[in-house]
Amino acid sequence: MVLHDLVKPVHMQVKHPGHHWLGPVATELIHVNLAMEEAVLGAGAGLEAVLKNPGLTGGKQVRPSLVILSAQCYQYCRERVVPMAAVVELVHTATLVHDDVIDQATTRRGSPTVARVWGRRKAILLGDYLFARAFELLASLDQPELVRGMARVVHRICQGEIQQLDDQGCFAISEAHYYQRISAKTAVFIAECCRAGAVLGGAGDAGAKALEDYGSNVGLAYQIVDDVLDFLPAGDDLGKPVGHDLRAGIATLPLILACQGPAGGEIAGLLPGYAHESVATRIRQLVLESGAVHEALDRAAELTGRALRALETVPPGPSRSALGELAELLCLRLQ
Repeated sequence: MVLHDLVKPVHMQVKHPGHHWLGPVATELIHVNLAMEEAVLGAGAGLEAVLKNPGLTGGKQVRPSLVILSAQCYQYCRERVVPMAAVVELVHTATLVHDDVIDQATTRRGSPTVARVWGRRKAILLGDYLFARAFELLASLDQPELVRGMARVVHRICQGEIQQLDDQGCFAISEAHYYQRISAKTAVFIAECCRAGAVLGGAGDAGAKALEDYGSNVGLAYQIVDDVLDFLPAGDDLGKPVGHDLRAGIATLPLILACQGPAGGEIAGLLPGYAHESVATRIRQLVLESGAVHEALDRAAELTGRALRALETVPPGPSRSALGELAELLCLRLQ
């Protein structure tokens, strides 16, 4: 059985909602992009080019959208919220620039990476500059709580990336360890975007906690689906080649679950050769045959359900509806 036949049922299982969630944020994202451009204005051609790199800007701008939507659920003030939304996108862009250096990637979403265009050393400095400008902009909001929150995000992202490097080539990790790693790498940032928006909207402790819980569950589910996509033949817009994680020696949930099943013995025997294309292809096929991909998608669906339940205490309206739709788009997607 070929890979295409194996993944066809997965494509049928995963929903692919529309983009109606963009309505409440479309105009605000224009202001966010202007704020980002202003933050690097006059800093040099390299930095201005970073913000125009299609590989970095071709996404859905999910993180600033979460800040805006969370604030809109309460009392929205553009002057306060747009700078915060720009901050999170600047931080996110900086992490992508650094990720590509670490991974020695030459393309992202079909476009040359910053490191490929400007060189590795300059790419690191460009990423550092974006971090610095993001925190300078954040400090101007005079909200120490938000500064602490974003500092915690960067701290946890670094912890997660270091853990992933330490885990490289080690496939005998537990599900709990995997969840801890993806929480640090992805979910903490998504959760803070929602919490920060709620704080700026005057949500109060209960509202901020509800949106933080929503974001945390969305972040976990998003990363699980991203890891599933690494096992499927998909389009170029994923930002990385199919099978990248496996060939890099990174154990993700589909592989962990497959190793717990009947095919675990055969997979374990193949894993020492994970870096070879033919071996990686066989491992991917065994993972797909095992049903682990469907099981992982079920876990993502459970987390999405938790996220949607967390929204139930948030005031109803277009922005809450958009958050619900966005959760489904992120967590039950095939790009």
